[in-house]
Amino acid sequence: MNKSLIIALLTLAGCASNSPAPNGPAEAVTPTPAPAAPTEDRVQLLTAYPTTDYDDLGTVQYTFFRPGFMTPSLNTVMAELKAKIRQAGGNAFLVVDQSPDRADKRLLHVSAEVLKLKQP
Repeated sequence: MNKSLIIALLTLAGCASNSPAPNGPAEAVTPTPAPAAPTEDRVQLLTAYPTTDYDDLGTVQYTFFRPGFMTPSLNTVMAELKAKIRQAGGNAFLVVDQSPDRADKRLLHVSAEVLKLKQP
C-alpha cells in the first residue's frame, strides 16, 4: 500500500511541476545567414602587406605531401593552400616561409600570414 501511495504522489508531483503553455502565438525567428567564406579563386597571394584596411588573422603552418620523387613547390600546392587559407577565414595571405623537409623531400612546409581584406 505504501508503494502505491508513493507512486501516486510522484505522479501528481510530476504533473504539478509542468509550466503552463504560453497564451500567445509563437514568434517567428528569422535566422541571420552566416557570412560566406571567400571562394578559392578570390583568395589572393600577396607579395607585401596591403595598404588598404585588413585584419591579421595570424600565422599558420601547413605541410604538403606529394607522392613520387619530386619535391613539391608552392605552385603545385597553391590550390590546396588557398583552400586552407579560406577555411581559416582569410581572403588573402603572405607566404612567410617555405621549405622542403630535410628528411623527406616529398614534403613542403609552408608558413603563411592569413589576412582578411576589408571590402571598400
